[in-house]
Amino acid sequence: APGMIIQTVFGPGLTYAAPALLLMTPSVLASAISIPFISILTGSKRSRLVTYLLIFTTIPRIVLLVLFTRQWSLTGTALATMLSDFLLALCCIVLARVANLSFPLRPLVRPFLLGVVAYAIGLGALLLGLPQLLAIALALLIFAYDLRRVTHSILIRQKAGE
Repeated sequence: APGMIIQTVFGPGLTYAAPALLLMTPSVLASAISIPFISILTGSKRSRLVTYLLIFTTIPRIVLLVLFTRQWSLTGTALATMLSDFLLALCCIVLARVANLSFPLRPLVRPFLLGVVAYAIGLGALLLGLPQLLAIALALLIFAYDLRRVTHSILIRQKAGE
């Protein structure tokens, strides 16, 4: 229900951008890999690798943006951006392996799975014919439940540390 979410949060003026924003949503996961990795490299003796990495991924980004935007307009731009972000994340993972850098991906597994489950529940609700607002609420319940679990875990650790 991206149109309803965009209209509720930003108003009806941006409803046309909802499919593009939905398409770009997986870029957040790619950024969760590339941004910390680039930050680690920037503060190290290997900071020159950041420049090479960004140059290497900028060329395909530009080509994809030109081709996809010309072909599919705003949706093409969103697709090109998402694919470029995933290329950068993939290059970061490969570079971390090649350069023997410790880069933990394990903390990303749980948020990724929560997103997939929430998306599946929301989509399933829509496919069953439930109203969009109810589908959104069901998807958000997944995050609310996990937030409650994390908050409870933090409180227990704080009490144990006292």
